[in-house]
Amino acid sequence: MKRLIPFAVISVLLASCGGGGGGATSSQLDSGVRGQVLRGPLCPVATVDNPCPDEPYATDVRVLNAAGQELATTHSEADGLFMVRLAPGHYVLRTDQGSPVDVVVKAHAFAQATVQYDTGIR
Repeated sequence: MKRLIPFAVISVLLASCGGGGGGATSSQLDSGVRGQVLRGPLCPVATVDNPCPDEPYATDVRVLNAAGQELATTHSEADGLFMVRLAPGHYVLRTDQGSPVDVVVKAHAFAQATVQYDTGIR
């Protein structure tokens, strides 16, 4: 029984260290990105009478680091809104279709981002 006590103490200490390089877990972070995915264009021609604005879109949003490695995936809701907690740093947001969006997350803050989902209509 005495051998189990040191093993149990070591196990608890290792578990409390975490595997993310000593940082907080994502649920503890008070920084990240809040944003919206907009889908468009929705019409082949936009006019003053029919501006054909982009609309909110539900889709996956991938979070990449500066080297292009995927770190996380979040999902925008029907209103296009999404939120992902991230440590401070530089990130790239991507959907399956559209241009990447560079985002800089500062400590204790949420960066705002609009991510375009390109429908391909021209």
